[in-house]
Amino acid sequence: MRILLLIFLTFGTLFANMTARYDGSYSFLKMAEATMTYDDDGQHYSIIVKIKATGPAKLFSSNRTESVESHGKIVDGVLVPDKYVRIKDNDKVRRIMTYQFDHTSKVITRVIDNDDRETGEKIHTENKYHFYTKDDILSLYYNFRHYFKNNKDMSSLFTTAIGGRTKDGQVHVTIPSGEKLEEAKDLIEGASQYYTFNVFAQMMGSEKGEFYIGMKDENTVKKVVLKDVVFFGDVIGTLVD
Repeated sequence: MRILLLIFLTFGTLFANMTARYDGSYSFLKMAEATMTYDDDGQHYSIIVKIKATGPAKLFSSNRTESVESHGKIVDGVLVPDKYVRIKDNDKVRRIMTYQFDHTSKVITRVIDNDDRETGEKIHTENKYHFYTKDDILSLYYNFRHYFKNNKDMSSLFTTAIGGRTKDGQVHVTIPSGEKLEEAKDLIEGASQYYTFNVFAQMMGSEKGEFYIGMKDENTVKKVVLKDVVFFGDVIGTLVD
């Protein structure tokens, strides 16, 4: 489910008050469904991704659902998050992690609420997060194209976000070329633009945690592929409507 969550988060390039639906699969087996909604009023934005397990994954995960949200301001065309929320829920436990951004003081506060449905135990913790960054993973998937404009290397960008590498939030974004571009085209046919995102995490045997992303158009992701996952082959997220 963690893999599919990261797959679906890469669909963060929706604009102009849109909703899209995606299916996630391991090889040919459908394992999850997701909806992605983006809203803004010109000054504030809201991005919400909702995911639910389907098929065998629903049974094995105790009806697991997850949602990830980013809410904040729009400043000079860039999303500036005030709050990033991740909710995990199943028949046994509900866990809410909220990251509150203070960009003036360059501090992020993480609040965790755990609700154990079997024991009735509720636990609340709040602490300063171990690093500061200006983005969460959802705002980054919108903002990275703005960052490329100010980057000397127009094909590669190292940046950070809540939701990137755990220890420091690092994310590496590239515009593939040469053999890498041909591989992307083989994986995702007919895309208007290709990117790779590396979140520096070993996931189910896919060592680098590198995702191939194909855009349907400037604003909407068509397909995302995580290559060569042990036992499953490729993990794929595909636009449905």
